[in-house]
Amino acid sequence: MKTKSKVKAVRADGEKAEVIRNKFSEIRAILRPLAIEQDDAVEVLTLATLTENNLLFVGPYGCNKTRLVDMYLQLIGGNERKRTGKEEDSYTFSTNLNKYSPPSELIGPIDIGKLTKENSEWKHNLKDGIADCDYAFIDELYRANGATLSALVRILNEKEVHDGVDRVKCRVRSIIAATNDEPLPHLDAVHDRFLFRHFVGYIDGGDHDSFISMMQSPDVEIESLKPVLNLKALSWARHAVGKVTISDSIYDELYELRGKLLGDHKISLSNRRWNKAKVALQAAAFLRGNDDVDTSDFWNVFRFILWFKIPERGDVYRSIEQYKDKTLAATNQDKLNDAKRVFQDAMKSGDDSEMDAIMALTEFQNDVTDASITKAIAKMIDQLESKMLPTGV
Repeated sequence: MKTKSKVKAVRADGEKAEVIRNKFSEIRAILRPLAIEQDDAVEVLTLATLTENNLLFVGPYGCNKTRLVDMYLQLIGGNERKRTGKEEDSYTFSTNLNKYSPPSELIGPIDIGKLTKENSEWKHNLKDGIADCDYAFIDELYRANGATLSALVRILNEKEVHDGVDRVKCRVRSIIAATNDEPLPHLDAVHDRFLFRHFVGYIDGGDHDSFISMMQSPDVEIESLKPVLNLKALSWARHAVGKVTISDSIYDELYELRGKLLGDHKISLSNRRWNKAKVALQAAAFLRGNDDVDTSDFWNVFRFILWFKIPERGDVYRSIEQYKDKTLAATNQDKLNDAKRVFQDAMKSGDDSEMDAIMALTEFQNDVTDASITKAIAKMIDQLESKMLPTGV
């Protein structure tokens, strides 16, 4: 009986994991027409929130960084600006820093009511600050002064704040930040606390289709986006990610990669970064529906983790190029799975959603590099077009 119960529980967990993977696929499909050429940014946002790690976007102004983060957090149910009181609902703290921003802008204002003759200890009102949120977004990170960034270091790494003489644990899961500038050398400690980093640039100047898609992209109200996931589902997924196994052969491969980076390019990464990379690999495997980490997960993870400053990206990419083809094959399969989900939903639906589905499938078709998958998606489009024809035609 115990064996049967165990098998039943494993099957239920597998079904729940598949539902959550489909939800992430749905989020990607929703954001694709709203954030042109930002599939990688959505990918790294998914990894950061799924692993409960920190993410830094680097890039020039006007790249849609802030808007993309707002849309993504809205879709995972994390863009509430106040507590709702419901367990599954989350709250996002957001701020824009500058050189005059004091640490209290992050932690919370000084609680004047607690200052008395007998008690001169400076305590903060932590409610609705970074210590009280589930997700945080910090814009213009490196415009802040040293005192504010020093306060942030402990929050980023230990997830706790100093409040007077007390150390208070933060409930924040992931801190997402954006900056136009790379840090000066004395701020490297802050920079290293962001496990994931991604450079966001302007639309490719020579890509006609991407430019037109950007110009025609709908300007949606963020609040109009209906959440696809919630805090409870993400908590379960984070627990499931931890169950993905990493074999000795993968650890050996990581050791070889570390030596290659150090020997060929003089790129040395902190022990903390290599350690935290494990859960990112587990998350990538989970998102592909695998119970074990494979080298095909390396490209999708390490292009966001192994470089420290932007000039290092080229050397890092060359060092992990060997894993790219394996990742490409896995990505093509993911696109096919996403396409099947869109197709099946449209075939079941009776609400004239075929045209939207055809547009989404065409996007998938343009993204894949495997001719057999392109052909399979073309058949789905043909079936939907036939469904749209009046009866008897």
